[in-house]
Amino acid sequence: MKRMISMLLILLMLTGSGCGEQPTSDNNSVETTAAVTETDTADPYPDNLPAELDYGGEEISFIYREEIADEFYIESFDGDVVHDNILSSMNSVEERLDVDIIVTLRPGHLIGAREEYMNHIDNSIMAGDRSYDWVDLMIGNAPLRAMSGNYMNLLENSMIDLDQPWYLSGLRNVCTVADQLFFVSGDASLGYLKSVFCMYFNKVLAEIYDIENLYQTVESGNWTLNKLTEVTKITSQDLNHDGTYSLKDQLGFVNHDNTHLNGYMFALGTNAYTKQSDGSWKFTFGSDRDYTAAAALGMLYSNTEGALFPNSANASSGGLSIYNQITANFCSDKIFLITAEMNDGISLFRSMESEYGVLPYPKLDENQENYITTGRSTWNSFSMPVTCVNPTAAGAVMEALSSSNYQKVLPSYFETTLKTKLSSDSEAAMMFDVIHDSMTLDFGYVFANAIGNISPQLASNMISNSDKIASFVAKNAESANKHLQSYVEDIEKMVNQLEGEES
Repeated sequence: MKRMISMLLILLMLTGSGCGEQPTSDNNSVETTAAVTETDTADPYPDNLPAELDYGGEEISFIYREEIADEFYIESFDGDVVHDNILSSMNSVEERLDVDIIVTLRPGHLIGAREEYMNHIDNSIMAGDRSYDWVDLMIGNAPLRAMSGNYMNLLENSMIDLDQPWYLSGLRNVCTVADQLFFVSGDASLGYLKSVFCMYFNKVLAEIYDIENLYQTVESGNWTLNKLTEVTKITSQDLNHDGTYSLKDQLGFVNHDNTHLNGYMFALGTNAYTKQSDGSWKFTFGSDRDYTAAAALGMLYSNTEGALFPNSANASSGGLSIYNQITANFCSDKIFLITAEMNDGISLFRSMESEYGVLPYPKLDENQENYITTGRSTWNSFSMPVTCVNPTAAGAVMEALSSSNYQKVLPSYFETTLKTKLSSDSEAAMMFDVIHDSMTLDFGYVFANAIGNISPQLASNMISNSDKIASFVAKNAESANKHLQSYVEDIEKMVNQLEGEES
């Protein structure tokens, strides 16, 4: 990935793209063609699939959430560089393996449609319907649906190589339960990358308030919670002089969406669960570091001038109006720093007149070795139904599509994102490297819906009830471990039952 990004930077500098310029479709096509040509000098098939694979035109079918389908599937070339590369990549896999990839789209991303979407899939499988070889599930829902016994153990699929860079690192270590892995996630879809938590800052306000070069702050390892608190205070003003801060004021830092709260806990190096020496997981939150992080977040939330954590959400009608107001305020230079997901730079802020930059979530302090990033648990994962007709062929398609997208689609997505108001300078590209390379799977967050939802509750309490976090942990620790143990036992029971039926 770093080599790909570096190649893109060279191309961007050679073409002389300026900060904040909106390139035309023709320029996009020329430059992306150049980027793809550069990467195509390598092995056209970076995976280890057998060269002689030929499935004789067999259909391999997917179902995907309709509302966000363009992160995975495009019906026809439309001139958008990312869209065209997604379609080109899928076409090349069809030709390479002699398969016909069929994609069914169905509403299932928005809150009101999620349950019906998942029930449709499960009902289809239980009825013996062989319509789907791969099903798209939010990664936060995949562990819960795995309990149905409707999905195969992907560790046994000989075509899927989880050690390859086009799968999220940690899938085997973090997401395997009872020696079973029921879902994979990676570059077969742009979903995880679009959902990665990050922060955007307003470059115009940075100049007005004489803020240090935050890119260099990140590079030096000094982008910490204290530094975030410091610049928040500097860049805020109580415009109506009422003694409180609201969206009517000049704000230094705003949490854009309630789900973004989950990113803080992991970014600060704290986790609800820890893997034990025997491979099991245990609720372990409660170290000195954990409480230090909670206190620091509480200080940012309740005692920092110009910091605002409103009840906003883009997936529910109740919080959408506040979410949209925050978006508008950032675009009109009324907010210096805002939490976001990576794709917001394209979907929300593309028309913003002022230039802005991107940053990872901060570390707890300078002693923390690395930045740590996760994404919203609504991002894509794929599960293979037990009704899949040819698991080997389906596995080969997943592997080939993932490796092809890694080589062709990801560079164009980064390039397009860089060419929004984020600017195309090398420092901005470095931030994408930091965010992408620090992407981490967290057991408590990924499995939250299946094991009592303690991790998101903990993240929220670290923000809003930091002074009571110890009592929250004491009250919920035993229950958290019971929920976890119950889930593991249910999975083991389900697996044993299926194995008994097979024998």
